[in-house]
Amino acid sequence: MLTLCECILYSTTDNWQPAENYRPENLLDVWIVSKLETLNLEIEKNMQAYNLPGAARLFSEFIDELSNWYIRRSRRRFWKPALSEQSESNGSENDDDKNAAYATLHYVLVKLSQLLAPFAPFISEEIYQNLTGKESVHLSDFPVANKEFIKDDVINDMDLARKIVELGLSKRAEVGIKVRQPLLSLKYKSKQLSVELESIIASEVNVRSIYYDKKISADIELDTELSDDLIAEGRAREFVRIIQGLRKNADFDISDRIETCYETEDAGLTDAIEKNSDYITKETLSESLKNKKGDSLDISEESKIDGKNIFIGARRIKK
Repeated sequence: MLTLCECILYSTTDNWQPAENYRPENLLDVWIVSKLETLNLEIEKNMQAYNLPGAARLFSEFIDELSNWYIRRSRRRFWKPALSEQSESNGSENDDDKNAAYATLHYVLVKLSQLLAPFAPFISEEIYQNLTGKESVHLSDFPVANKEFIKDDVINDMDLARKIVELGLSKRAEVGIKVRQPLLSLKYKSKQLSVELESIIASEVNVRSIYYDKKISADIELDTELSDDLIAEGRAREFVRIIQGLRKNADFDISDRIETCYETEDAGLTDAIEKNSDYITKETLSESLKNKKGDSLDISEESKIDGKNIFIGARRIKK
C-alpha cells in the first residue's frame, strides 16, 4: 500500500512546488477536502465548548480516511510515469492529475498540522515546517474552515460507495475468493452512483463490471463464478505482486526499468503470464518479460502461484 512517505518521495522526484489559490476538482480531492473542512468546523465547535477530549478524538477517524482511503485510492495518480508509449497529450493529462493530487495532499497536511498543533505540538511542527518552510506552526493563525469546500452530497455518496465495497469484500470472504482474483460483476440497488464512484467500487472489489439494479433482493449481488479467463488474470496479478516485492527488496528506485524473467513447468501458469504480458510489463516497469532464467539478475526467488512452483527474477536496466 502506498504510504505518505512514498507520496513525498514522488513529489520530490518530480520537483513539485505548491501553487497559490488551491481548489479541488477531482472527486477524491473534493471528498477529502470536504472531510477536512468539516473536521475544522467540528474541532472549533468542541474547543469553543472547552471539550478538548472530544476535539482530540476527531483526528483518528480523519487520519484513517486520509491514509487508508484517499492516499491508497490515489496511488496511481501519485505514480504516473511518462511511459515512452504514451502520447504527448496523455502525458500532459497524467501530469495535471498528479499535480492535482500533490496539491490536495499538501493543502490537507498543512491545514491538518495547524489543527493538530494544540494537541500534538512536536509532530505538527515537523509537518508544517517541512511542507511550508516557515518558522513555526505555532506562529500561524488557527485555521478557519472554508465552507465553500464542504460538499455534503460528495461525502454522502462516498460513504455509500464505501459501504458497497465493504459488502462486496465481505461476500468475497464468505465464499473464500481472495481479493486479487478478479470477478465478473457486481450489482447494487441503493442509490445510483456516478460513473467515477462505480469505478472506485469496481476497483476496490476487483470486478470487471458494476451495475445499478434496484430489482435485486439483497443490497448487492456478486457474480462469483470463475471463468478460465478470470483465473488467468488472477494469476497474472499475483505474478505482479511478487515482482513488486522483488523490486522493493532489491531497493530499486520507483522509476527504474527492469528486465523480468520467469520459469515454471506449469502450462496454465505460463499461459496466464503470456496472455497478460502487457498488463504485467506496464505494472512492473518491465522492458522485457522472458520465459527462461536470466543471467546477472539483481534479485530472484522461488515462489508459488495457485500452488504452482515458479522462479521469478529481475535485473535493473542501467541508465
